[in-house]
Amino acid sequence: MFHFRLIIFITVFTFNFVNFIQAEENHLFTVKWGIILPLSGPVAEAGIDLRRGYELALEDLSTNQIKHEAIFEDSQYLSKQAVASAQKLINVDKVDVLVGLWETADVIAPLAEQHNLLHVSIRWNSDIAEKFRNTFTFESTYKTYTQLFLSLLQKLGYKNFSILGQESNGWNLSEEEFKKNAKDYGLTVLSTQRYLPDETDFNLLALKVLKDQPEVILINDVSKSLELITKKIKSLNPEQKVTGYLGFPNIDYSLFEGMYYVNQLSLNADFESRFEKEYGMPVYNRAQLAFDQMKIVASAYDNFKQKPAVADLKKQLQAIKTFQGMSGLINNKTGKVFETTCVVRRILNGKDVPASEIN
Repeated sequence: MFHFRLIIFITVFTFNFVNFIQAEENHLFTVKWGIILPLSGPVAEAGIDLRRGYELALEDLSTNQIKHEAIFEDSQYLSKQAVASAQKLINVDKVDVLVGLWETADVIAPLAEQHNLLHVSIRWNSDIAEKFRNTFTFESTYKTYTQLFLSLLQKLGYKNFSILGQESNGWNLSEEEFKKNAKDYGLTVLSTQRYLPDETDFNLLALKVLKDQPEVILINDVSKSLELITKKIKSLNPEQKVTGYLGFPNIDYSLFEGMYYVNQLSLNADFESRFEKEYGMPVYNRAQLAFDQMKIVASAYDNFKQKPAVADLKKQLQAIKTFQGMSGLINNKTGKVFETTCVVRRILNGKDVPASEIN
């Protein structure tokens, strides 16, 4: 009986092992992604949304001859934690591609360079793509965004505005760009104020910004603070017009009824439906770009029969000039900066809708 059971065990084991080997042989090679996102902390909602975008892309890529795997690490949106995560992904997990987000990309880029790994980042400041040979950025730049927003304010007939912004390198760059170019659009920036990500009492901030009686207030933020600040402003002056970075759900759109704003990217209806079916909630307005980013890099890998050297992979990426994705048209004008196309939208009847024409 023992020998009979042993024979059955060996047979089953051999069968499964052969099937495993055959499955692996169907893949030319495996690409390991090390994705560092803020999955907890003040911008966790964006990080979780991005993770889901990558997961949906992986579902599509699972049928490719090239196998793609992802290891997710939580940066908490802290540079120190991002460094620790990157070092673990490089030295322990042996990843092929590192993914950074916004400011945390600053500390990931030099590590990718040091270990000769591809680094792709969702980030509107493209400076690291210029500084580091292995880094590519994906997102409309802050210059493109601010120029379109200034043009929008001009078309709407405003003459002045004030800026409130969360303290961060990216938003600070945007603020400076607004101030530098406002006059070219016949606009005056009456005041600018910054607040820390963990601030919760906005009473003094609201009083200060209202003192100058701006025609419109522009809030640079992608967290719930945008809603909290606007509620405080409206409690002091219900007629005050407020706009800003409104392109994400879970905020009270009634606070911004009728207001126009600029979004950095679009959202494909089929992707939106797929996302909601999979996760039971709306897109936060970042998942589609994560999806596109992974698809673009994967398309570069598709040109190879064996895992390419980083230099060869970069050449393939640089050769991709346009990509029609779930976040709209993406243009690669410089070779290393994949820019999404900014669009004008409007809050109307409590909904975020396209606004191709200004009424």
